[in-house]
Amino acid sequence: MVETETFTNNAINAAKASGQTVYIYFKVCKVSGGAETILADWTLAGSRTTNGVSEVDTDWDCPATAFAAGDKIRVYIRVKSGTVTNEGSFDSITTYAGLLASTWTFHLWLERDFSLGITDAFFDYGTLRDFPSRITNVDIGAVGGVAAKRLLRNCVHVGL
Repeated sequence: MVETETFTNNAINAAKASGQTVYIYFKVCKVSGGAETILADWTLAGSRTTNGVSEVDTDWDCPATAFAAGDKIRVYIRVKSGTVTNEGSFDSITTYAGLLASTWTFHLWLERDFSLGITDAFFDYGTLRDFPSRITNVDIGAVGGVAAKRLLRNCVHVGL
């Protein structure tokens, strides 16, 4: 069963003096009993060198991953402007299935704004855009041949 995740809420930003290139990264973890297992360490999704906003699309090959009751996925998003970074995390609903090996596509809105000597990097999510930041092609397993709950549906922004 292939699912699409849409992030909820507003934005995460980082600001640094002078005209910097801005970057956006992601990290994916399995959370089990409060402990995290990294599935994808910090991975560059894209960058912007000029003012404006655009959707950054990048693929990641998710490995097959078994789940126990109560396990979930946590996706971290980090923006960087110069040496300044800021990040937030988004938790999936709890699921009792696992992840099938598949290629996830991250569609992340990255904004660069250089004004008054400061370069802001924003990760826009939720209702800020007509097509919100999201992850597509998330392939979840099934329990007893029945499709499991949507793995990343209605993520909750945890923050850091």
